Amino acid sequence: MLASIFGKVTASLGKTYVFSGLLPAGIFLLAIGTFYTSFAGLLQFGQQRLSVTEAWKSLSAAGAAWIALGFVLYAVRTWFFGLFEIIPVSGFGRALLFRRLAKRGRADRELERHERTVTACNWILEWKFNPEKVGGLPEWLRLESPSLEALLAASQLGRETVRTVERTVGGALSIRTRQVDVIVSGIFALYRLVSDPRWGVAHPAAAAEVEAWQQVSDGEAAQGILEIARDDVLRRVDKAFAARGTFGDKHYVFPTALGDLFSALDDYGENRYGIDTSTLWDRVWWILPREVKADVSDARLSVETLINLIVALLLVGGVVGASQIASCGFGYDGMGACVPIRAGGWIAACWVLVLLAYRGACFAMEVLATKIASLVDCYRLAALSQLGFSPKTVGDERDLLEQLRAFFTQAKPLKMELAIAAAKSEGKSEKSDKDEASEKSDKDKDDKDGKENREAKGEKEGKEVMEHKGGDKENNGKEDQKDDKVEKVAPADPIDEPPAPKPSEGEEQPVAV
Repeated sequence: MLASIFGKVTASLGKTYVFSGLLPAGIFLLAIGTFYTSFAGLLQFGQQRLSVTEAWKSLSAAGAAWIALGFVLYAVRTWFFGLFEIIPVSGFGRALLFRRLAKRGRADRELERHERTVTACNWILEWKFNPEKVGGLPEWLRLESPSLEALLAASQLGRETVRTVERTVGGALSIRTRQVDVIVSGIFALYRLVSDPRWGVAHPAAAAEVEAWQQVSDGEAAQGILEIARDDVLRRVDKAFAARGTFGDKHYVFPTALGDLFSALDDYGENRYGIDTSTLWDRVWWILPREVKADVSDARLSVETLINLIVALLLVGGVVGASQIASCGFGYDGMGACVPIRAGGWIAACWVLVLLAYRGACFAMEVLATKIASLVDCYRLAALSQLGFSPKTVGDERDLLEQLRAFFTQAKPLKMELAIAAAKSEGKSEKSDKDEASEKSDKDKDDKDGKENREAKGEKEGKEVMEHKGGDKENNGKEDQKDDKVEKVAPADPIDEPPAPKPSEGEEQPVAV
């Protein structure tokens, strides 16, 4: 009976129930059973029970608990998913939120610092120390700028490192990580020196340092070393840009890394098209092909499964901790053996697994966000066409999407001068496998009948052609006796068929093939 219920439930709810419900529930029950009986004891218990046919009934309670707990986790999976999209306004959530805000600020500063360093490298390599190409520095970077002596020392150390690497390079370039870091720091110190309004290019010390750098960088080997340093900074820029992309803009920041990935996904559409991604995605979803929807659903299922797995592991740690508190005398008695060291190891292992599952959920969310962003880019115009709009330019599209954002989220009316048209009709609705198989069978039958009719018709026409050729041979002698001056007439078709009779009223007109 339990197997029948299990089969019906899984068949009706599908793989979402299996992965997001039964899998975390099974891990929870297995972990709790292993903690109280040990893994060897659990295996021995299973062998004893499964070796007797009647003993299978004793496992019904555990199976029913597994199905019930799996259904609970399946039912609340969207609630757990939505917890990461809630911006807290008080309590512990705000403390976590401010930590994320500080991380976002550091990510902004790190990205801007590396971008300025790339500018400094380009000032040497591309612009050849042109004083007109010197740009300003942001206020926060000027405030933390060290003294003139410190900048000159860092610039001189980087310059001497370039000279050292150039002299020791030989026929092949060999440079260490530490040397690249020193060179990059020296280049940035030089750029700070010439871009700071307190000194600038006209300062004697700065002018002398620029001239020294010109002499050092004037050579093919030195240029190659500086290009390696710039490429290293560009890699840092890419990493910093990716790290900044995991945060939302403005006040749309969440207290967790997974929540910030949701916010960054919404900002993707808003920054590029003037409409948040979630609002546009709700319309794009319904015009996607079936296989694309299945792919996106599988990616979302991965996130939901990992989130439910985190919940199951937290429940394991909570149950183990509560049972130890109760059995060791801090509450109720008789819940189990008092083994605080073993319980502490289990709780620590659960936390480690929670962190790993959380990292996996963040990675799965990045994959899902990439797919959603790509589909929004590819299908947004098709969605606008289904809504009855056909923008002609990028500006028209941007203006239309901004209006639709206010229309969908704030119920703000659209402009009256917007041109609309009937949505393009979609193709034939997708047919079920049964209908396709039935149509294929009917088509094969029609093809077979048509083939038989064509073969019979071909035999009949071949016979008529042979008879007609015999009559032509008898008339050849008479035709040769005609006068040569008479114009030759084009030969008639070898098959002379009488005209088809007109069909009577109500009879269908045959169509020639």
